[in-house]
Amino acid sequence: MNLINEKIIKLWQTNRNQKRSPNFYPELKKNALLFIGLNPSFSIIGLKQILKDEKQYSDILNDLDSYFNFNTFEDGKVEVFKSIGLLAKAKYPYFKKFAEISKELNIEWEHIDLLFERETNQKVIEKKINDYFYQEQIKLSIELISIIEPKIIVIENAFASKVLKNALELKWNENLGTYLTKTDKPVFLSSMLTGQRALDIGSYERLIWHLKLITKTMYNSVQVP
Repeated sequence: MNLINEKIIKLWQTNRNQKRSPNFYPELKKNALLFIGLNPSFSIIGLKQILKDEKQYSDILNDLDSYFNFNTFEDGKVEVFKSIGLLAKAKYPYFKKFAEISKELNIEWEHIDLLFERETNQKVIEKKINDYFYQEQIKLSIELISIIEPKIIVIENAFASKVLKNALELKWNENLGTYLTKTDKPVFLSSMLTGQRALDIGSYERLIWHLKLITKTMYNSVQVP
């Protein structure tokens, strides 16, 4: 992960108009069920909720906007941002569905975002996705995926699904009813699992059913067509 994080910093340093520090990753589990979103959001209210009982962050709570500003970035903050990310993963309701599905499948889970930029308004990203800055982020995410070698991928954002379908050169497998990567890893293209635009209950249940089927088919010595 250190190499990926170093590349993220270099990319941000070449785009000095970026206001916020990017997202960084700790060591991620390999061979896991990988959920992929579009990008990390940035909410002062959300951050305060996550950090309010964490005494080690009391000195930054009153000025989070400044702390996350890339103009104040220094290498020592990488570890802080990674730790905050782990706290968010443990506390933020957004991640609960991932844990539920992981338990259903009896497979450990991980989560990354397609982009490293902290932005709440998805429309901003959609308009700029073909710009060099965003295309370079996508390349880094593909590199990250290859490093952690997920067992199954669920892209839980409709726009990210559209982008990664092309970027990963996914191929539809008629017998499995889902897409495969070049290395035959199953990929599910989905919309969000939580929030206002989340899957309805029936679609969510079908997703879990299909994930269970793929897990049994592909990882219980059944040959992939």
